[in-house]
Amino acid sequence: MSNKSPASLTNQSKITMKVDNEILSGWQGLTVALCIDACSNAFSFSLPWNPTPENRARFRPYCKRNKLGKSEGLQKIYIYLDDTKILTGYLEKPHFHTGADGRTANLQGRSASGIMMEISAGPPFQYSKVMFNTLSKKLYQALYSKATGGIAYASPDFGPIGEVSIAPGQTMWDVFSKLASAQGLWARPTAGGELEFTQFSSSQKSVAYLEEGKGPVRSVDTDHDVTKRFQRYMVVGTYEGDSSQTEIYDYETFGIAIRGRKIQQLDQQTTDIKTAAKFARARALIDSYSVTAIVDGWHYNGQLWTPGEIVTIKAPGAFIDKDTRLIIRRASLSIDESGGQTATLDLTLPQAFDNSDISSGDLPWVG
Repeated sequence: MSNKSPASLTNQSKITMKVDNEILSGWQGLTVALCIDACSNAFSFSLPWNPTPENRARFRPYCKRNKLGKSEGLQKIYIYLDDTKILTGYLEKPHFHTGADGRTANLQGRSASGIMMEISAGPPFQYSKVMFNTLSKKLYQALYSKATGGIAYASPDFGPIGEVSIAPGQTMWDVFSKLASAQGLWARPTAGGELEFTQFSSSQKSVAYLEEGKGPVRSVDTDHDVTKRFQRYMVVGTYEGDSSQTEIYDYETFGIAIRGRKIQQLDQQTTDIKTAAKFARARALIDSYSVTAIVDGWHYNGQLWTPGEIVTIKAPGAFIDKDTRLIIRRASLSIDESGGQTATLDLTLPQAFDNSDISSGDLPWVG
């Protein structure tokens, strides 16, 4: 069901940032990028740079990490919106400028899950008949014996997974994202700095209606790349220990396809080869079609723009000729002195995120 009520502006949000639990003042030019299908969210902001001893202690570049990869020497950043935490992360890329035109600091970082997902996943390199969330716990305990859980978790949990073989050099993200994708689960960084793998539905209710040329919409852009898609997607792997393969098709939205067949070899045992093939098709669909809508404000009808939600949009100038339901992949929330609070919404077809089939009638430019 589509929501045909136009998204309405609400009061400008109250934004609070803390550095290691100390409220930060004087900042400007903040951008917070909230995502799905990514291992972390991101932030950046700037502030006039006064290198007092207190500020030098607050924003020192780095110090050390412990065995678990937690950045003991990197400053922890908390971002709140109207007293609700929306990001827990670390300051990773501080840039300091001093010159005749003054002193400024430009500061960038990611949510905590980004750092944790880049840690090597082994050794040990072999696990058998284990649930996903148990595997997450085991991988972190192998690095840090006092760990009580993993940073990544599946909701709902799944398994037992027949066998997990971790190649030397594979990161936590490599292992977790591949296992989750074979079950149709997508990554969603949490406000607390963890990484959830969960499902999204293309049939969920639309939360807002956006129309080209009408408030709060500032602009709509689209990008099309049919070379990213294929007629057929074949996945080769194992099913309950036996070699298996499956092939699914993507004929419905093509006249003559640019490419013929994409073959993918799974390097993990999985219990659902067909889902893995659908995920390969979904990834191609996401890569082939995207919409970017810039809107006023960080809210729609009193709610924060949130990745994973559905919006209904119409923008004939961008070949969205009819009311079309699209899913928010990324919401980049920005505030500056000239433009106020704006949200850049990266959108795509929601069928990609629940592995449902797509027909030509689902395309925004087909009547």
